[in-house]
Amino acid sequence: MAAALCAGIPAAGAAQSPPPGARLGYLNGPAVLQAAPCYSWADSIWRGVADGYNHDLSRLQSHLDSAAARYEHDAPLLTGTARAPRIQQLQRMQDSARKEAVDVQDGLRQQQSHWFDAIEGRVASIVDSVREERGLDFVLNIVQLGAAVVSVRKSLDVTPRVTARLALHMVDDSVCRRLPGGH
Repeated sequence: MAAALCAGIPAAGAAQSPPPGARLGYLNGPAVLQAAPCYSWADSIWRGVADGYNHDLSRLQSHLDSAAARYEHDAPLLTGTARAPRIQQLQRMQDSARKEAVDVQDGLRQQQSHWFDAIEGRVASIVDSVREERGLDFVLNIVQLGAAVVSVRKSLDVTPRVTARLALHMVDDSVCRRLPGGH
């Protein structure tokens, strides 16, 4: 989820170098999301939904594996004409399982979007307002120093300001009430 944080805020190394003289700030995207009211609650509920989808996929795979094992067990005893329908049946089962897996994954993506788009949209608007207040041209989402960024000035970290603003604005915000269950 944190990878999808704040549409329009580039991850470190994902964008070209800023123009000379550009003012930069940064934040820790996962920390900001964790600080958002109702994010932990929504994440917990969504993980339960995802576990249900994953259970369905596991059940489907087990059914398919069992059918394949039955065929492998019976194959030496079957005549050539008896094998062909069984192989076709297995292929239909595999095709059906693939289609169902795609449907389950699509459903999971839709559920994820349903649970988090409003929260992430609100976070993005707060990040934008903090960026404007601080006179910054860019705010980078830096989870940890490393690959692309090896050193930063701590005063450019807008994470504390964004998380404080989230606490103030999202408590009375309708974002949490729009989620299923209206937390």
